[in-house]
Amino acid sequence: PGDRQAATAVQAAQESLKLAKTKISQNDMFGARQLLGDSLSLLATAPGSSDKTGQTKDELLAVLDNIDQAVETSPALVESLPESIRQKIALNQAQSQKLQSNEYNILNPLAFDVYENNLYVLTADNIFKVSDIDKAGLPAGQAGKKESSSWLKSGTLPPEPAHVVVDGKIYVLNKSGTLAVYYRGGKTGEYNTSILSDDTGILATTKDSKNLYLINKKLNRVYVISKENGSLAKTLKIDSSEPMTEAYLDTDETIYFTTADNRFWKIQ
Repeated sequence: PGDRQAATAVQAAQESLKLAKTKISQNDMFGARQLLGDSLSLLATAPGSSDKTGQTKDELLAVLDNIDQAVETSPALVESLPESIRQKIALNQAQSQKLQSNEYNILNPLAFDVYENNLYVLTADNIFKVSDIDKAGLPAGQAGKKESSSWLKSGTLPPEPAHVVVDGKIYVLNKSGTLAVYYRGGKTGEYNTSILSDDTGILATTKDSKNLYLINKKLNRVYVISKENGSLAKTLKIDSSEPMTEAYLDTDETIYFTTADNRFWKIQ
């Protein structure tokens, strides 16, 4: 049964590969990436391994590399995550718990980012702001419960929004690769990146960076997207036999990530 299941997965992947090549010829890069990504996930979960499975996976990756113009990069092993990353993890975990317990009265949050001590929360149809989330230094009893307010004053979100990141402007990326940019409560731009995103992906940036970083943990890739026009500046293909479990962008634009074997790595 396992062999039959693997053979079925290989056949489906080969058919998807043909269709992906057709979509590339039609300049539908998002559709091609979606087919290739789904096929790679299917092969990864197929039981056992065979020469045919490995060959098909290599063929899929070669086509994806060509679309992405991927540049392979070798990560460096590090002993631990830097203090700045550990502080960010602790802050995000604390805010995630508050959102889950509905402390800010925001229903069904999809994603969030913290910028200059303010929390920005993405929902399916709005962006909310919670000001001055750090209560440290206030006398006991004076901190009070933080209230959220609607930040988005004009314009709409792209359908199926998935990620939000803030650098003064707010960037929202949806599952179909549409990048929307907002400033002072209004939409200022929208671009089609043609880059596949999912719920496990990570969108990150720094205040002074010219780029957004979309980290795809399933494919071990980092898509570097221009903030100016949403174009793909470059794709980093991380040479690692272990899949990413988590990934973080530091203030100097170094990417740190952890792997399933509980080791820490960085790429620059």
